Formats: sequence, structure tokens, C-alpha cells
Amino acid sequence: MFGGLGMPIPYLSNKPGPGRPGWGPAGTYDFQFEVTGAVTIKANAAGAGNFRVSWPNGTTQVLSGNNASVAAPDGTAGIVSINNEKLDDTYCDDFGIVGGQANVSKVISWGANPWNNLSSAFLNCTNLTDISTTTLTTGVSCVLTSAFRSCTSLAEVDISSWNMTNAARIDQLFDACTGLQVFQASN
Repeated sequence: MFGGLGMPIPYLSNKPGPGRPGWGPAGTYDFQFEVTGAVTIKANAAGAGNFRVSWPNGTTQVLSGNNASVAAPDGTAGIVSINNEKLDDTYCDDFGIVGGQANVSKVISWGANPWNNLSSAFLNCTNLTDISTTTLTTGVSCVLTSAFRSCTSLAEVDISSWNMTNAARIDQLFDACTGLQVFQASN
């Protein structure tokens, strides 16, 4: 016979990260990025209401308004998720890494909500290797100035799925990305 054909896939529920069912762009959370240690973020709300930041250690913070410095509760490596579409009244549309830049390794999903300000969002994130090919949608006159400036570990960038029909300021977007070898954008 076919040994093991009816057997469940072992340990699937314990599998960490993007390969787990329900994780990533099709999952619960909106904007996701991977860290290897503690980070501090700027996370400002698009409007009145609350939005969530879920940290790799399982802690969830509910934020509102402007938050210039939100520190990770510890240095646990994993996925930081911001904006829970099912539970939040508003969403973060102004974001940046303001501490622990060397601990950011990947952007997994840009989420469905439009971005207002990603100016210097990942500035000096020297170990950032992937910014995801999921759609990044800009809001009206979004600022992307220096968003990935000095991300020296970025080797390939594909922004062909980005929706910038609302206009965006993109000066110095990938300035000083000395490892960048492949750049792809839509026509």
C-alpha cells in the first residue's frame, strides 16, 4: 500500500513564520516584518481609534494617535505584525524603525491599507535583505524619502507590484544601498 498517505503533516501547527497556514499576506495581520532582536518603532495612526502591534514574544500592544518611540518588550526574534483588520478601528499609516535597525531582516507584507509616510522607515537597516513583492499602496502624496537608504544588504528589489497612483515622493528611496544588484519596477 501507500504507507503514510493518510497521515497528518507532523508539527505543522508548530512551524514558525510565513510557511504556517494563515500566516503572512493572507493571514490576520496587515503589515509584517521580521526581526532578529529588539527594535523600537514609530507608529502613527491614520485617524481616531486604535490599532495593534503584535510582537514576536506574543505580546500585543493597543496604540492610538502618534507614537514616536514604541520599544519591543524584549529581544525575541520573529515577526512583528501591525494592524489587525478584524479588531482595529484605524491603522498605522506612518511608520519607521527608530532603534535596533540592524535587527530588521525582512518585510513580509505591506498590507492592504494605504501608507501616508514611510520616510526613513527602514533607514540604516543594514541587515534588511528582502522588502517583499506584496503590493505597497501609497495614500495621497505619500512620502517614501530615504525609506530604504543605506540598506546595504538589499541585493534585489522588485517594486513592480507597488501601487503609487496617488503619487509619492521617492527621492533617495534606495540611496546608498551598495549591495543592490537587481532592481525591477513596472513601466
